[in-house]
Amino acid sequence: DDGVSLSGSPVMMERASVSGDGSVAVFVSGDQDGCMIPTNADGDIFEDCLGAEGSVYAVAISPDGRKVAIVLIDDDGNPRNSISIIDTVDGSFHTFPLRAPLGDGEAISTVLYAEVMDFTADGNLLLYDAFDEVDLGGGATRSFYNVYALDLVNDRTLELFNPVPGVDVGNPSLAHTSDNFLLVDVIENGAYQSNSDTEANA
Repeated sequence: DDGVSLSGSPVMMERASVSGDGSVAVFVSGDQDGCMIPTNADGDIFEDCLGAEGSVYAVAISPDGRKVAIVLIDDDGNPRNSISIIDTVDGSFHTFPLRAPLGDGEAISTVLYAEVMDFTADGNLLLYDAFDEVDLGGGATRSFYNVYALDLVNDRTLELFNPVPGVDVGNPSLAHTSDNFLLVDVIENGAYQSNSDTEANA
């Protein structure tokens, strides 16, 4: 079974996101707009987009469908180092800067941008993978992917995995029925290693 095509328009390769009841999907269109479409759409129903072509890099929707997370694109065509949250009920819009957790009082890395995002069941935490850069001194840097959680209630950032040289962690996906299980991809020295299923005890 090849499934059912919802939209006849081109879409970007970024991961689409579906509400908890499966009724609505959000995605990035081929012209880099943020769009939403009912999953029971037929030929008479089309996606509803923001009308912000060239401005959206990645999107995700909370299980209850109330919140949509968006990574926007800057004037140079690069993803911004922030995540914006839209409340689909009251229309409010809030932007959270991407911050690296502190080590010994200083940021251990610079978070350049987020990509794949996934909400917890209550919509209060947003998990995301981010492209980070560490200054090694003398003009040298090291770049890697890691997974973080953005606390939308208290505006704080949690690091879910300790950075390991040569190891990238990304594509976070929470279990559908429990926030206790998190699936991530692990790539070590450029080679795909595993689909890690981690039990969370937060």
